[in-house]
Amino acid sequence: APLVPAAVSAWQPGGELELRATVRNGQKNPGRYQLKGTVSLAKGAFQDATGAIVSEGLEPRLAFEADVSSPSDPVPFSVLIDLAKGESLWKDAYFNWKNDPVRLELKGEFDPRVGAVRGVEAGLFFAPLGVLRAQGSASLGSAPRVDAHLAAPGVDLASLYSFLGKMRSGRPAAMDVRGRAYLEADVRFSSSFSVRGIMRVRDAAVERKDGSLGLSGLEADLPFSVSNGVRPGDEKEDFSIASGYLQVKTVKTPAAALARVRLDFLAARNLFLISPAGIDLWGVKLGLGRTILAVSPAGLDVRGVSTLALSELDLAKLPLNSESLKISGTASIPEGGLLVSPREVRFYGRMSASLFGGRMTLDSLRVTDPFSADRRVMFEAEIEGLDLGKVTAVVPFGEVTGLVDVSLKGFALSYGQPESFALTIQSVPAKGISRKFSVKAVDNLSVISSGGQAAAPSRSFLTRFIHSFNYSRIGIACSLRNDIFTLQGTVIEGGVQYLVRRATFFGIDVVNAKPVNTISFKDMLGRLERVGRSQESK
Repeated sequence: APLVPAAVSAWQPGGELELRATVRNGQKNPGRYQLKGTVSLAKGAFQDATGAIVSEGLEPRLAFEADVSSPSDPVPFSVLIDLAKGESLWKDAYFNWKNDPVRLELKGEFDPRVGAVRGVEAGLFFAPLGVLRAQGSASLGSAPRVDAHLAAPGVDLASLYSFLGKMRSGRPAAMDVRGRAYLEADVRFSSSFSVRGIMRVRDAAVERKDGSLGLSGLEADLPFSVSNGVRPGDEKEDFSIASGYLQVKTVKTPAAALARVRLDFLAARNLFLISPAGIDLWGVKLGLGRTILAVSPAGLDVRGVSTLALSELDLAKLPLNSESLKISGTASIPEGGLLVSPREVRFYGRMSASLFGGRMTLDSLRVTDPFSADRRVMFEAEIEGLDLGKVTAVVPFGEVTGLVDVSLKGFALSYGQPESFALTIQSVPAKGISRKFSVKAVDNLSVISSGGQAAAPSRSFLTRFIHSFNYSRIGIACSLRNDIFTLQGTVIEGGVQYLVRRATFFGIDVVNAKPVNTISFKDMLGRLERVGRSQESK
């Protein structure tokens, strides 16, 4: 029979193993034996069957000591493990043990009568984490039980983040992280488990290298308590409540800069209860209601409920405004429900806004995979009575007057680009408001719909004297799906699709010459870039 078990040989182990051990009889106590030894491995290597887990050049060293008096007496022991050479690849995680050596010190007392280890003291020394210390005991019988106190007296967050970045081979670090963290926790394991403790963060800062987010003056006391059951005798501790807070002095994004954001909360068993908070945003207050976050011990995922509200926001203060584009109006969010889970953030409410003379409502807002790079933002919107005169006064499209209703369904955004939507624009009657299309607007709409030349070239004899045309109806429907953009006219007469239908006596038609008008979304963006160029070049 082979000396190496099949389960071990499947990993293709290699290297040179050396074992040294000495046993000495105590002179003062002949019944006491002192055992010392080392186990060293040179040129150690292993590899799993898939090749995803590989190590080579490993040179770990284990030193041990134990005092044995009799088979029934407690046995004091100590163990030292050093790993300072070699490399390991664990799927995408890469470890260079020479640059980041590991050292484990462990001592305690084993009681063979009851199969228990008591008075355990351990220290793990690993540069990216600093020092992790543990004290506790363990019962190894038919009903295993572990009680331990863990403490990390000071973790350098920059060092830790740098190490985690090295584990993601080929992926550049996206952030700069600074500060220190301190951790204490009590861990208990038997028929149930519990982890209770607190993490403190001081003098921390986080800044994304693309400039999309910057947090400075970050500090926090974050108590936590997670368990999947109550062990007899621990009821009082398992149901205790601790207070904590999270505070950021400044938050900077391209859209806004916030000063002193603070959240106060209570931590209970598998729960976080966050107090209501207000955030000053563009001159108004964004209100976050009382929030409950529940932790599932099985998957350690977090789910929460809250409310969100926004008072009258002046849209002119938004960073979207510039010299060439000025938006006016107000927006508000009556208090609505907010649901958070690892897979989705959903807002059960409706945002309303006065925009360019119309009334906009936005609802069905949700974000899927909110904590990943491939998150998707989805919502639906309606605008009633949008004043095209006010829109085209600030958008370089060409003057158009009249009112329209706008409907946006199934809008989805990912990686900063629209992924899908269905948009309709329909004119609505309004007394005292003219319906006119300027020559430039007709030209640009024709470029968007056909990609060709303008419908009413500005060089023509007619347009030298006439600067706008009357229309009776606007009907436009467009959609995006699977990167295919579709454009149709919804005014249909005599089998012809019209995007814009002229007035009875005088005007101009904009016809959708291709009833099934589909192009790639990239080509449509190219058409939009061409809008107005013929006028700018003159």
